Amino acid sequence: MNKNNFNYNNEAIATMALGYFLHLKQEIELSKILFVLPFILHEPCLKKLKGTSIIRSLEEFIIKSPETLMGFNSRYFNYLPLAINGITILKEAEIIYAIEDVLYFNNNTEFDPINSFTIGSRAKQLFRGIEQLIPIINSDSSASFYLKLKITL
Repeated sequence: MNKNNFNYNNEAIATMALGYFLHLKQEIELSKILFVLPFILHEPCLKKLKGTSIIRSLEEFIIKSPETLMGFNSRYFNYLPLAINGITILKEAEIIYAIEDVLYFNNNTEFDPINSFTIGSRAKQLFRGIEQLIPIINSDSSASFYLKLKITL
């Protein structure tokens, strides 16, 4: 299977991953959640995140794994439509809600990402990567992420 295929990284995968991320984090700025998919849907990044070493910050990730961040700018923009669509699906399904530029997980929803582990091994791997990504996302401001990851706006 070609892992760059649209069917491999689609709205369903993106929605599930972003929903799980928000379930764990509970709230996040819109500008920061856009970094989730370029990390976890990129196999080399996901492999590093699932690895045995704990990475506590973006800076540490950059130092320990610079090769995984090559081309991050184009990956960011390639996954932007998937992220926007996933966020829109979550919002329309009332799994999340937004107040100004912050997204919040709706704890009154029936969305239960823990039971999503039964949907397959890929979900389990993405969820493990997401769990390790949260400290990295928490480590810096959005502006710092754009600067350190060299995102061209």
